[in-house]
Amino acid sequence: MATLEIKLEGTPPAWAKEATYYYENVHREQWIAKKDGETLLLAGSDMSWESIAITKELREKILNKKPVDLDINLNKDEAFWMEAILNSYY
Repeated sequence: MATLEIKLEGTPPAWAKEATYYYENVHREQWIAKKDGETLLLAGSDMSWESIAITKELREKILNKKPVDLDINLNKDEAFWMEAILNSYY
């Protein structure tokens, strides 16, 4: 199996090499995510690579368009990417 390597800008989280999801928007802001048990870890370059843990309960709120306090601002394309991951996760 071939491996795809992508250069992440800045200082990504320690788990970045284990990320299985990647997105880069038109502004070259990068996002990565990985499954960690029943939690999805998410981090982005435009938020200084701070990791966010999305639990099963939080996933349900996001997908059902209920209010959540993630302290991130996603554009339409980034939100679509995150929803696609969340829909495929559990």
